[in-house]
Amino acid sequence: MLRFKKIFDQRKTAYFDFIIVLIITIPAFFSLFNNFYFTMHDDQHLARLFLLDQGLKQGYLYPRWVDILGFNFGYPLLNFYPPIAYYVAEIFHLFGTSFIWSLKLTFILGFLLASWGIFLYAKKLLGRSVGFIAAVFYTYFFYHAVLIYVRGALAEFISLAILPFVFLTFENLKRKKNLKNSLFFGFTIAVLILSHSLIAFPSTIFLFLFFLFYLALQSFERLKLFIYSMFSGFFGLMLSAFYWIPCIFEKNSH
Repeated sequence: MLRFKKIFDQRKTAYFDFIIVLIITIPAFFSLFNNFYFTMHDDQHLARLFLLDQGLKQGYLYPRWVDILGFNFGYPLLNFYPPIAYYVAEIFHLFGTSFIWSLKLTFILGFLLASWGIFLYAKKLLGRSVGFIAAVFYTYFFYHAVLIYVRGALAEFISLAILPFVFLTFENLKRKKNLKNSLFFGFTIAVLILSHSLIAFPSTIFLFLFFLFYLALQSFERLKLFIYSMFSGFFGLMLSAFYWIPCIFEKNSH
């Protein structure tokens, strides 16, 4: 009975925390609640989402080459542009929302994931109060607003929403070295690569520094941490290999 009460209290606290984080985040995307689109530097997202939708309807699970673009000669869009953001938007579209609202909901989801992810990570390291402070600063960090409302860098924006979960799952693996946490860590690595490879690359440098730091602290379980971490990296690379391998080897093709 005490165990169920503890689980109930933990879930109630988690729901309360999420509501607070939601309240913190709402002002960041409140301006999106209208029926209009907004101007940005990269204004091709609607066209790319439409072409992804057409490719899926034609039976291609991952349409690397799309037509219409490139002056009607076609363009290898998803061979080089990270796909996660558009697939998320496509899921919203499949549930009946318009292309504009599908993209807007993706923006909103990015804000929420970023805020919630950094809250969970900071909470695990330093406590709930610090988690809420981190959520405020990460959400309203000016670069976030520039990414969406000025540059329109959707893929980079989504990658910054995924990044806290990468460090969170690594922290979980450091604390409990098991296959489950290793798989979660590898999965977040794959999602980060598929959201923005140029963000994923420098992030691995910081992850490696964290890894060396934790490895130095693990006096009795260094080998275990090393094995699970290497497995996570390999697992993440293999999950995302369909994207990054052609991206690397076909970048100089004509």
